[in-house]
Amino acid sequence: MKVSQAGDYTCVVSNPYGQVTSATATLAVHEKTAILTQPQNQTATIGDTVVFSVVAKGTPAPTYQWKFNGAALAGETSADLVLSNVQFSQAGKYRVRVTNPYGAVDSVEVTLSLTGAPEITVQPQSLSAMAGTDVVLKVTAIGKPAPGYQWARNGVPLGGATGASLSLKGVQPDDAGEYTVTVFNVLGAVVGEPATLTVNFKPKIVEQPKNLTAIAGTAASLTVGAQAFPPPDYQWKYAGAAMFGANDVALEFPEVQLSHAGKYRVVVSNPHGSVESTEVTLKVVEAPAIVSGPQSQTAILGSSVTFQVAASGTGPLAYQWFFQGAPISTATGTNLVRSALKFSDAGSYSVRVSNAYAQASSEPAQLTVVSLPTFTVQPQSQTVAPGSDVVLSAEATSVPAPRYQWTLNGDSIPGATEPTLTLTGVQSSDGGAFAVEAFNQFGATESKVAVVKVEAPQLPFADDYANRGVITASSGSGHGTNLRAGRTGQEPLHAGRRGKASVWLSWVPSQSGVATMSTDGSAFDTLLAVYTGTAINALQEVASDEDSAGYHTSLVRFNAVAGTTYDIAVDGFDRAEGDIVLNWDLFVTEEKLPQILKLTPSPTVSVGATLDLAVEYFCQTPVSVQWLFNGQEIPEATAALLTLPNFQDANVGQYRARLSTGELVYFTSEIDVQINSEGLVNVAAKNKPSDAYDTRLTMLTPTASGTSLLKSRKGVSVRKVRSWKDFDVVHGYSGTQMFWTYPGNDADEPNHCGVVGGASYWFSYQAPDTGILTLNTDGSSFDTVLAVYVDNGSGQGYASLVSVACNNNSGVDGQDSALQFAATSGTIYYIVVDGVGGATGLVYLNYNLNTLPVVSAIASQTIAEDTSTPPLAFTISDRESAASSLVVSGRSSNTQIVPNSFITFGGSGGSRTVTVRPAQDRQGSVNIYIDVRDAGGALRTQAFSLSISPVNDAPVPGDDYGWLSSYSRTIYFYIPSLLRTDRDVDGDVLTMPSNSTRSYCGSYLIYTAPTTFGGSDFFQYTVSDGKGGSATGNVRIYSSAGAGI
Repeated sequence: MKVSQAGDYTCVVSNPYGQVTSATATLAVHEKTAILTQPQNQTATIGDTVVFSVVAKGTPAPTYQWKFNGAALAGETSADLVLSNVQFSQAGKYRVRVTNPYGAVDSVEVTLSLTGAPEITVQPQSLSAMAGTDVVLKVTAIGKPAPGYQWARNGVPLGGATGASLSLKGVQPDDAGEYTVTVFNVLGAVVGEPATLTVNFKPKIVEQPKNLTAIAGTAASLTVGAQAFPPPDYQWKYAGAAMFGANDVALEFPEVQLSHAGKYRVVVSNPHGSVESTEVTLKVVEAPAIVSGPQSQTAILGSSVTFQVAASGTGPLAYQWFFQGAPISTATGTNLVRSALKFSDAGSYSVRVSNAYAQASSEPAQLTVVSLPTFTVQPQSQTVAPGSDVVLSAEATSVPAPRYQWTLNGDSIPGATEPTLTLTGVQSSDGGAFAVEAFNQFGATESKVAVVKVEAPQLPFADDYANRGVITASSGSGHGTNLRAGRTGQEPLHAGRRGKASVWLSWVPSQSGVATMSTDGSAFDTLLAVYTGTAINALQEVASDEDSAGYHTSLVRFNAVAGTTYDIAVDGFDRAEGDIVLNWDLFVTEEKLPQILKLTPSPTVSVGATLDLAVEYFCQTPVSVQWLFNGQEIPEATAALLTLPNFQDANVGQYRARLSTGELVYFTSEIDVQINSEGLVNVAAKNKPSDAYDTRLTMLTPTASGTSLLKSRKGVSVRKVRSWKDFDVVHGYSGTQMFWTYPGNDADEPNHCGVVGGASYWFSYQAPDTGILTLNTDGSSFDTVLAVYVDNGSGQGYASLVSVACNNNSGVDGQDSALQFAATSGTIYYIVVDGVGGATGLVYLNYNLNTLPVVSAIASQTIAEDTSTPPLAFTISDRESAASSLVVSGRSSNTQIVPNSFITFGGSGGSRTVTVRPAQDRQGSVNIYIDVRDAGGALRTQAFSLSISPVNDAPVPGDDYGWLSSYSRTIYFYIPSLLRTDRDVDGDVLTMPSNSTRSYCGSYLIYTAPTTFGGSDFFQYTVSDGKGGSATGNVRIYSSAGAGI
């Protein structure tokens, strides 16, 4: 049967009568598969299209399945196998299986051979290895012709590395990197993917930290150079203890402080090991800083001036002063003194403070040189006839130009402010001791005294009462003198004041009337008294006065009876002496002046008190009374008793009563009423310091002493002796004295604070405790000047006073005065308020003593080197402030031994503690100062001594290394060289005791590597300071040849 016989068959049956066709019958002829044409071997180039074909037969038609290297190729089921863009991966054996239901047959195996550039089939792989081990990098590639290889590290070809694998023996950190391989043949080349070789090794320090000196407050850092893989961790140590958070390659101090000084190390570690650096020292020093620089000053020509600087910083400190930017030779101390000042010395001064580490310069301070007035023309004394004109002239020069103020008997003459003073038509009462003050804002100079004497008869004054002369005229003027006059022991105090230079005269009027007598025209501060009687120890006072005639001269009025002998005494206040002018006049009348029997003395009252002022008098005729306040009539105050309820500061001032009878008018003496806010009614400000003597109050003796800084004003009346002990003394912590001032001051009183005044009032204060005393005149009604003095005890009046502080215009309104100084408990301070240019008015003298905090004592302490004190307990308190508000700080007398920042405080409120830690390896003795300051600035310092005993510090071993060569297992270590890397903070000589585990050869230590040497080793030795201190040093051994050992 043949395939060609297959088909549909029918049968036609016929006879003559017809025919019939049978149904179709199909003949199927099946044939198993057979390959008619086999596929053929082929050679192609990479990228070509290759077609393998097979021709087969079979019934039914066969199916196909192509195979590559024995594996069926998915989807390749046709008679043709088409391979497009062939690659080396497709080179190999191909065959096809032809199949139908009646059989299957495989074609012959054919080969596809390819030529082309190389292709990498297996890429090199990254590796990680420990230093010293062997590693192999491999690549698998195909290509035809067979490829060649070239390995590279970090892009640099490696010599001899031309195989499919790269073997690296005993890799070291330098072998780490990125490896690539280039595979090539004549048809092309391909570069493999990079393979990273990581070489792990334990840390080693390639650069040790270095000792560092840093300036406190600046940035500082300690660094270490280390190598390791994986990258190392760092742990810095301070004084042997790990520092929290100090884990970087650099130990940074953004603002290094003294407390950071000490010993540091760093441990460098990774998973494969660790190494510790050598110990280094961080020394922290303080740059110079200007604590208080020189201040601008104004000084007087010819005087001396001192510029001062206070600086802090690590010593020694060097100083260099500059003038106008140029250094001043030899001006290398904390003070710069310029003596005998010239105008050329004026300019800019500064100072540079330096130490070995830095320098600081002060702000410039300006020196202004001025001159006090100097008189080129002095006023001249003159004796003239009554009715003459007197011209007094003076000239002065100064920088800045002077102003002038004429005075009479030491008191300023209102409006007399020109260089020339003209007196027109003078009479006896116009004479006196004239002088002129030339002043500028820096001080005043008083001219010589020019005594103007108007011609008049000489009166028969006598020093001795028994030798007194007699005058009888009803009126007149005459001269006398009390120069070198004295006082008898039984003589009364004239006008109730201390005199001691009195002269006497008797007057017998021929008629009765009202007599007026004055010393107006005299050339000194007078006292005037009129008596009746026949013996000095039995005199009856008729009238007396101190200063009612003005310019420190006296005036009295009394009822004179014809034929009565009136003894007249003229004395000098506080022993003043000079030319006397006595003026008298009798007003003949039958009327009588009221006789004052009693007058309320000048009181000091409390705010809100009720004050009664009374005058008791006798008069044979009716008297009308009118009370005056500061010269003005008080409405409806016409009774002998004046009641002032709810007394306030507006009521402070002078009161007097005007008594009128007929044509006669009489004024009582002034009643000076003051207020003390604290109710201290026995104290008062005095116009004259010597007035205090006559109050006869019991006072405390002042404790301050010193050389007087005052120069008395010139005049014919000179106070030889004054007792400053006799003031009314205030003892409170705070308060206000309110009083009214009036013109007048002592002839020899100085210009306070260099300011010309003329209406001074004195007040004394004794500090009940040590503290800061604040004084001011805030609220006063005029331009004040304020000064404070102490008495040096020499008994020389104003020359005994030593200036403590003064001020002109630092009060709240620019005219009030304010000052502050450190007051000492028990010291009496003499406070004076004057009016600038003789101004007067209401004064508020405010005083407040801010006492120092109280700090309990701490006993002396002794500790060992490198230890701290325990918390030392102390207590603090303050009269004005809560203990919790007090500011506590500490200072060291030697910041190299104990830095200030090493003094720490604990506790709260009134119970505090202090702990002191010396700097490392420091010993010696220091004083520790505890400063406690309150809100008002009062500072109390308590000190205790701290002794730091030395201890023997163990040696500190250094790091030593040794390297084995490839030809020897032995290293000789020179012992002194090993010890050279070790140190001892105490400076002791270090030695190496015998070590049984190592061999010795004279001065050498011998190391022999073991046969199993693995590339590194170490041995230890003991170092001793000979005083019981020892430490273990390490010597690390490495091989410079690796496998050569």
